[in-house]
Amino acid sequence: MTTKSSYIAASIRRIRKDRQYSQKHLAELMDVKGNTISNIEKEVHGATIDFLIKFCEVTNASLDEITGISKTADNIQVDSTLEEIITAVKDSTDPFIDKRIVNRLISELETKTKEIEKLEADLERTNKLLNKLIP
Repeated sequence: MTTKSSYIAASIRRIRKDRQYSQKHLAELMDVKGNTISNIEKEVHGATIDFLIKFCEVTNASLDEITGISKTADNIQVDSTLEEIITAVKDSTDPFIDKRIVNRLISELETKTKEIEKLEADLERTNKLLNKLIP
């Protein structure tokens, strides 16, 4: 299972390579120690908020791109479609639909939805903090 910190480390490495920066050159641009980029990419150390802010400024990346958390129109459409499917299945009188399985899936979906909502709230708080820190 990939943790959020692993995802962020991999995103930093991917974005750095996409921008064709060496670790050394990026460290110079960000005014950090030479091994900082390597340590973050290898997950020796986690990326701090200050690091993420500077990384975004230097690479022109977004926090959404680094964290992988965003609420796009596609996500909203999927949410809407899932709600329609859930409603149709719950109201179905089809004898081939096992209501226990459906209820378990609905429960799992509700749990995942709550987790996503928490992540979105965390992202919103982080973006507000970044907006205060970056004029």
